[in-house]
Formats: sequence, C-alpha cells, structure tokens
Amino acid sequence: MFLLEAWFELNALMREPIQEPKLAPTWVELHPGVLDAASGSTGLARADEWLALAELLATHTRASLSAFGFPEQDVITLRSVVDVAEAVGGRSYTNRDLAESLVKRIWKLVPKYAVSAQAILALRSWAQSSSEQAERWWTPEHIPAPPTTELTSTQRDFDRDDVASVLADL
Repeated sequence: MFLLEAWFELNALMREPIQEPKLAPTWVELHPGVLDAASGSTGLARADEWLALAELLATHTRASLSAFGFPEQDVITLRSVVDVAEAVGGRSYTNRDLAESLVKRIWKLVPKYAVSAQAILALRSWAQSSSEQAERWWTPEHIPAPPTTELTSTQRDFDRDDVASVLADL
C-alpha cells in the first residue's frame, strides 16, 4: 500500500501527471467478500488491507473509488466486517487493535454503514480498557521504604545441597 501511496504523492508533484496504475486487480484481490465468524483474524486482516486501499483512493482519486461502486455495492461486506470485528475483537486481546482499526476505517469512509450501536460501544470499551491498562503500566508508584543492602538473618548462601535439589527438580 505504501508504494501506491508514494506513487500518488509523486504523481501529484509532476508537471504532467501520468495515467494512474490499473487499480482493479488490486481492488479485486483485496476485497474480502462477505465475512463470517469462521473468517477470524485472517479475514479481518484482508478486510483491513482492502479498507486501507479504499482510504487511499478516497484521498487521492475519488473517481476510481466510485468506479468500483464503493460503498453502495459493498453494504453487505461492510456490515459483515463490523459484525466479525465485534465478535473476533471481543474474544481476544490481540485482535482488538485490528478490530478497532477496521471499525475506525469504516467510520471514516462511510459512517452510516459502520455503526451498529454495539460496534461503537465495543470500540469505546476497547479504547477505555486499553487506556486504563496503559495508564496503569506507566504510572510510577513509590515504594514504602528505600531498599536496604543489609542481610537479614533468614538469608543464607547456597550450598551444594541446594543446587542438587534444584537440579533434581528439573
């Protein structure tokens, strides 16, 4: 995708722009079709690439995007992407970022197809739980007392018996 984006940016800088590359094969290759729960994260990853292409075309060549019939001909696909994103994103933490990215892309491109109330609520809860975890991770905590270098009476050096006991457990 980055090569296509670079091409559009460079072509915009040229005095005489050249004809844009054939985008139909890429569009067809990336189009996810109608997703179902079995599609899982693989189907969502493909849908994310397809929507990234749609965003790129919306930015640089809206006419090409319209020529593909987007979004009118993709209503069912877009709704299935949102449904699967909700299902897969809710099941595993690793897929939440992908699901969130999909819902945001659809929201940016065609908000009227992006949202069921559940998708937005799910997106907000993911963002909230992510921000809470990030806040907990980065919030420093003061320890109650400074550490000491003094040995306490319960500490002792390891001896051969301790090493043998650990090795026997392996």
